[in-house]
Amino acid sequence: MPIKLTTRSVESALPASKDRFEWDTELAGFGLKITKAGSKIYVVQYRMGGMRTPTKRFTIGKHGSPWTAATARVEAMRVLHIVHGGEDPRAIEKEREREQIELRFDRYAQRFLDLYARREWRPQTYKSHESNIRRWLIPVLTSKPLPIITRRHITERSRPSRWCNFGCGRGPSSGGFGGDV
Repeated sequence: MPIKLTTRSVESALPASKDRFEWDTELAGFGLKITKAGSKIYVVQYRMGGMRTPTKRFTIGKHGSPWTAATARVEAMRVLHIVHGGEDPRAIEKEREREQIELRFDRYAQRFLDLYARREWRPQTYKSHESNIRRWLIPVLTSKPLPIITRRHITERSRPSRWCNFGCGRGPSSGGFGGDV
């Protein structure tokens, strides 16, 4: 029997001898899966090709921070909007996960060095930059996807004093850029 999914109704839902679903009266396809262990998980159920196609479920998340009944309902509306647009939200999520793995900084940096830098840069420039990228950037940015890396991530780790020992000849004793001697 459908109920209005609210924080109170979700928290008062008790587990049964097997997994069960409580469907929302306000938004068709939005529901709560209650496992026999007592976990409460927000889901969206939808069909991609009409009544003759099998139903699919998209997991929004487990009840608790950050998912409340209200925030899960908003996410369910977003997912159903994607479905009504003719796209499968599970396929979009898998594609996003694949891109994040494929576009990790360490993988991209290695491909950049192999396919572009080695061919385009002079040998000494390549050697210097390749060393700096491996020493300072890859260890810190290794698992970050490229789209979330900002200029600040790079500049915080690429100051000349961090890239080479003893300031790269920019100190007062180097006879040049350091200022007063």
